[in-house]
Amino acid sequence: KQWYQRRVRGKWALLAAERRRERLGVERADTFYRRILLRDAFFRLQHYVMTQKRKRKLCGQKEQFQLQMVVSRSFTQWRNLLRDREKERHQSELALWHWCVSLEHRVLRCWTAYTAQRRDKRALYREALADHRHHLLQTGVRAWIGHVTTAEELRTKSALDAAVQRTHRSHGVTLKWGRHWISLVKRRRGRRAPPCNKENKEPPPTDFYASFKALREARPKPKVPAFFVHQQHL
Repeated sequence: KQWYQRRVRGKWALLAAERRRERLGVERADTFYRRILLRDAFFRLQHYVMTQKRKRKLCGQKEQFQLQMVVSRSFTQWRNLLRDREKERHQSELALWHWCVSLEHRVLRCWTAYTAQRRDKRALYREALADHRHHLLQTGVRAWIGHVTTAEELRTKSALDAAVQRTHRSHGVTLKWGRHWISLVKRRRGRRAPPCNKENKEPPPTDFYASFKALREARPKPKVPAFFVHQQHL
């Protein structure tokens, strides 16, 4: 019985020692596990903090970069707008210069056309004055010729009247030589003119004055120069 108790006590001691070792191992394992968890948590916390710091830094850099990009784009757009305005101003000045040059050319052409028109008008006025002067000269010449012709006709008529009076005084001799002269003139006219029918030939007039008047009317009219006829029609 004592042996059994000693055996039980030994067994219990062994179990207690094993239980104690097991408890110590579990406590050590828990302590180690807690240390591992604490270190892991610390590393995670440190990584989270560093990540947050990096994120905040990256966000700040992002905002700064965005601000720089906005400023750069605004400056680029402002510079492009300024360059476009400078280009537009230069083109406007060039267009105004071309417009001024074209306007000067137009004014010069209009002035040249106006001076040419005035010169043509002066030439036409001078030509009209010359034509009017020439017309007055032609009218005066025609009047003078008409006056001379009338005076010549009057002198001829007076001469004819005197000749008729002398003819009446010396009818015999004058009638003889008049008939002879009439025959000569008719022969000359027969040579110039084409032959006519003898049946239509009129008998010679017996009166000397009537024969002379008939010959005077049958006489061809004097020729007028062509340039005088042309100027007369003008």
